[in-house]
Amino acid sequence: MKYSRCARAAIVATINQLASGSRWLALPALDTKSGIIFVHKRAAALFGMDIKTSDFFSSAGEPSRLAVEIHGIANAHGLITQIPAMTACPILIQASEETMLHSEEQQ
Repeated sequence: MKYSRCARAAIVATINQLASGSRWLALPALDTKSGIIFVHKRAAALFGMDIKTSDFFSSAGEPSRLAVEIHGIANAHGLITQIPAMTACPILIQASEETMLHSEEQQ
């Protein structure tokens, strides 16, 4: 299911907030069915520990350059998935299921 830019931003922010203790994070992406990918935080380590979810979006609601760079690093090192279950992280899986299921009910 493809989400609107606003819905995608809300979903990414909610997942990242609920799964703040996880080693994975959600990012916006243009080349996926849902518009959301999951990357290991090691892929973002180069950019520091103070990254906020709002840094992943441009003012138009598209993935920011930071999100694109993290996506590229994660992809190059095999630290990326489109499916939360593939992270094997129970925190991220639960946050994703609750958030994405709730958003599908609203549409």
